[in-house]
Amino acid sequence: MGMMNIDQADSLRRMIEKISKGVNLGFLNIMGSIFPRDKPIFVLSGTEKELLSLSNLSGNLGIALATMNQRVGILDAHSQSVNTSLILGIDAPLGVADIESERYSLKDVLYTGPLRVQFLKGFEIIENIQLWDGVYRDRFLQDIQQFFQREANVVLINEIRPRFSFMLPRVVIVFSPTEESKIAAYKRLKKMCEANPDAQVSFIINNARSLAEADSIAENFMVTAKKFLHKEVKYLGVIAVSADMVKSIKLRRPFMIGYRYSKAAEYIRIVAKNILNVSAQTVTPT
Repeated sequence: MGMMNIDQADSLRRMIEKISKGVNLGFLNIMGSIFPRDKPIFVLSGTEKELLSLSNLSGNLGIALATMNQRVGILDAHSQSVNTSLILGIDAPLGVADIESERYSLKDVLYTGPLRVQFLKGFEIIENIQLWDGVYRDRFLQDIQQFFQREANVVLINEIRPRFSFMLPRVVIVFSPTEESKIAAYKRLKKMCEANPDAQVSFIINNARSLAEADSIAENFMVTAKKFLHKEVKYLGVIAVSADMVKSIKLRRPFMIGYRYSKAAEYIRIVAKNILNVSAQTVTPT
């Protein structure tokens, strides 16, 4: 057996590093086969305590992107009852778990919201897809590949426990101005830098009281990331709290539709434009 060349040695080093950081390599390999690297797929990483505001952000961001002629897919990668379907105003009783346990197909559990935004819940279960029955696993993998390749050209994945952010090349950390949220965001960033060092990391400040507050927090976050983690992170924008936003959540109607001329809608459009600018950038293979 010959000696490894530099590329092989580097690949082995990366693999050992990922194992040491708790990355499931079987899951990583499956994701590498179904997620096109040239597809704008963004992991929106938040916390369970702020799940409602994360869902509100992703639902309205999906609609904002759809108004920009994008075919959008939103995947909720958590098992909580609060999910993006509540924001989109659609009933979504089935999820990915039903494909494995009840033998449904992807088209049975994929729901269409406003402006043809596609929604799928329970996506985190694919972490254990190796344990599925082979026939149903292969069919799901084929269907989800086709979905990524043909049905959606921008995909948002919501997570509250790091899975996808440790593996995919584009990550967006979502946090609010509270001290608890800012500390949690930094901890998540630190773990991502260890497990997924080549990822393009951006962030959004959610539920800010003003642009000035958000800008100050954003500057501190970028400086801290650069100084202590040696990581460049991009600020995508802010979602400011407003009465219209609160009303839209209660009505289960996205503010991008019910209050499309509001400040909240104006801010989310800016974030959407910045997301598309980031998606145009080349990512480094991990």
